[in-house]
Amino acid sequence: LALFLTGCSSGGSESPPPKEIYILIGQSNLTQSDHGRSYDYKCDAYGDNGWVKASTPLIQYSSIKRYTKVERVGIADGFAEAICKNGTGLIIHAMGGMDIDEIAPHTEPYRLLLSKLDQIGSYTIKAFIWHQGEGNREDSQYSNKLLHLIESLRADTQDAPFIIGEIYGESVVNEQIRMMPYMTENINVVTAEGLTTHDNVHFTENSALEYGYRYAILAE
Repeated sequence: LALFLTGCSSGGSESPPPKEIYILIGQSNLTQSDHGRSYDYKCDAYGDNGWVKASTPLIQYSSIKRYTKVERVGIADGFAEAICKNGTGLIIHAMGGMDIDEIAPHTEPYRLLLSKLDQIGSYTIKAFIWHQGEGNREDSQYSNKLLHLIESLRADTQDAPFIIGEIYGESVVNEQIRMMPYMTENINVVTAEGLTTHDNVHFTENSALEYGYRYAILAE
């Protein structure tokens, strides 16, 4: 039974609402737990106190966080470093070990994401950033499940681009991910080619940052 917790944001006064937002959804490779490093993100993140200046660890802003023992830099760190500017906002919706079925439409994590967006009010989604699949490595139905999720999110929010990243190594799920641009419109796939890991799952610091930069290039 998964335990879902309300995200805790860092202190500080509420910032003016950003004009454009990115919604980051995934598991531990996306937003690792507290790694003790500090990044100067030039954007805001939405947490319990509304919009605040984003700070590490970005997982603190997730409404569904499930901490892992991994304390390393995540893909979101590189993405935020590369893409953030004044007027940009991040919505973090990630938890360690997440299976795609845990965030399917009508689940509690899906409802919590829509609830957070309702709280924000007026916004323009620049892109959905999706990095998940380690929990579904050999799932032959992954592309159908992800397509259903994409269609539901677009119907319930906005028809925004969806940027999907491969997991490390060859797997059924990567084959499924590469099929996505042929299944629906406005999909981009980010390659994990050339990146390295600590444990055949979690990317090293340099690779996580590089992967975030790759996402940012497609998101701009």
